[in-house]
Amino acid sequence: MNPKLLAHKISIIILLLVAAFATVPYGYYTIMRWAILVITLYILFNTKPSSSWIIPIVVAAAFNPIIPLKNSASTWVIYDLVGAALYSIWVLKSVLQSNKSSS
Repeated sequence: MNPKLLAHKISIIILLLVAAFATVPYGYYTIMRWAILVITLYILFNTKPSSSWIIPIVVAAAFNPIIPLKNSASTWVIYDLVGAALYSIWVLKSVLQSNKSSS
């Protein structure tokens, strides 16, 4: 997958996670969970398997809408922060690896 396209898809997830810090209706979280799952699956099906897949798999599992985790709002703030940070690391790692292989 093109690194810029990958970065674009992951940035959507990061923005969704950061937007969760605002006061939003509960329906937002349901939509966010589905969006994270669908985008993550799309990325995984369109990239070569690698050890860096652990990051999106862990985050998608935590935010999965099929068997949702039940936690307090304060715990979800931590999940949102960690999820955004992990996806940021993943996109940086992917972009850096693609720059290495193209040079």
